[in-house]
Amino acid sequence: MYAVPEQFDKMKENNEKLFKELRDSDSFLLGQAVKIGLLKPDEAGLVKRLRTLRNYCSHFNPFEKTLERFNQDVESLGLRRPTGPEDLAELARLSIEKTSKLLESWEKRVAV
Repeated sequence: MYAVPEQFDKMKENNEKLFKELRDSDSFLLGQAVKIGLLKPDEAGLVKRLRTLRNYCSHFNPFEKTLERFNQDVESLGLRRPTGPEDLAELARLSIEKTSKLLESWEKRVAV
């Protein structure tokens, strides 16, 4: 199909890289937003950490790596690990609050 076999090999290699990046499409999109200057790198990291909290609060699965990532992200956000259902509700509330503030800052940035 390709007159020069190296072209096929290069296309295959590029596609493999793209598929690896798109495996976690949220991270890929966040990376693109940082690349074009819409988001700051630390904001992209915050979105990833808040997503982990959301995943844990909404559909926790103890057999996934989610628990380890959840504990790391809670600590990195300066929050206390939940010990009961009421703590989990408070953590979800704080997560939504932080997400709302982040979205507001993005809206202001885009409106400029």
